[in-house]
Amino acid sequence: MSVLQANGIDVHYRESGPANTPSESGGTRVLMFVHALGADLDIWEGVIARLTADLRCIRYDLRGHGRTTPTDGAYSLALLADDLLKFMDALGLARATLCGISIGGLIAQRAALDAPGRVEGLVLCDSAPRIGSADGWQARIDGVRARGLADMAGEITARWYAPDFCVREPAIYAERRARLAGMSAAGYIGACHALRDGDLTAQVARSRGPAVVICGEDDVATPPAQSRDLAKTLGTQAHVISNAGHLPCVETPIAVASLIESFLTEAQVA
Repeated sequence: MSVLQANGIDVHYRESGPANTPSESGGTRVLMFVHALGADLDIWEGVIARLTADLRCIRYDLRGHGRTTPTDGAYSLALLADDLLKFMDALGLARATLCGISIGGLIAQRAALDAPGRVEGLVLCDSAPRIGSADGWQARIDGVRARGLADMAGEITARWYAPDFCVREPAIYAERRARLAGMSAAGYIGACHALRDGDLTAQVARSRGPAVVICGEDDVATPPAQSRDLAKTLGTQAHVISNAGHLPCVETPIAVASLIESFLTEAQVA
């Protein structure tokens, strides 16, 4: 695990692959992975392990998640996208393909709108221009404040996976639940504010550049219908993965890695 200061916080990250791999366009083949609410950079482990070794893969903990600095108060989608872009600055990266899941997909969409010249392509997993409702996220905020994450971790985690995942992979299920229970409440609540207030529905059609949309068949947070709508808006395909819920990168990493590889090849993304 490495750390860089960006946008006033210490950002913890991990990278793999060559530091500077030439692409046909003369740049570098860089994938930046952005995780989901209540998770951390490790949810991408299985996917990255199955990608070709010539890709530089960078994953980081969002503000207030994992080992990245939590800050008090409400976070906004603009702030979290700025964190990403400032982190890229700190790494010396001019451009990257952004792979985001759930809120990570929203952050990637916002970054592509704010700085289109810095985004080679978008891999949007189990995401949408608007996730959930303002009332729903306010209820989540109020619940965490009243009960704490440790008490709510079980019901939150249950929404992340296909119904039988806890039976198929009990150790992974228990570990992800424990990490959520122990994370910063300030970081979780701050990101919930970004989801409560973040809505890119009116802007996402302006997004340019290659994109692919991926979704778990059993996702209840961002159902496949939303992914198909997003793909239609972006003029691309939606790929629905069987036996997966909201976090196919954890549940079916082989399928996700294969779709990312296909996207990079077909779209000729650097």
